Amino acid sequence: MYNGMQMYRAIVTASSSTTGSIYVAIPSVLGANTSIAISTIGRSEKGNGWNVPDVGDQIIVAVEDDKFSNVFWLKTSILNKTDLVYYGGSA
Repeated sequence: MYNGMQMYRAIVTASSSTTGSIYVAIPSVLGANTSIAISTIGRSEKGNGWNVPDVGDQIIVAVEDDKFSNVFWLKTSILNKTDLVYYGGSA
C-alpha cells in the first residue's frame, strides 16, 4: 500500500457486471448521499462479465489520497471447510 492510504467501510450504491463499474457511498467521510466510483485498476473482466458486489453490500475500500483520486475495492474470499482442512486452519 502507498504511504498514507486509508481504508473505509463503504456501501455499494450502483454496480454493473457488464461494464465493471462500481459506485459506493462512504458514510463516515462523504455522508450517505454522495457516491464515488471504484477504480478498475487491478480488476478485469472474466469470461462471463465483471465480478462486482451487489447494490446494498458493504465492502472495504482503500483510498489513495485525501482527494479520493483512486478508490480501490479490497476484495476478500471466503474459505470453505475443505480449505480449512487443507491449510490446517480451524473455524
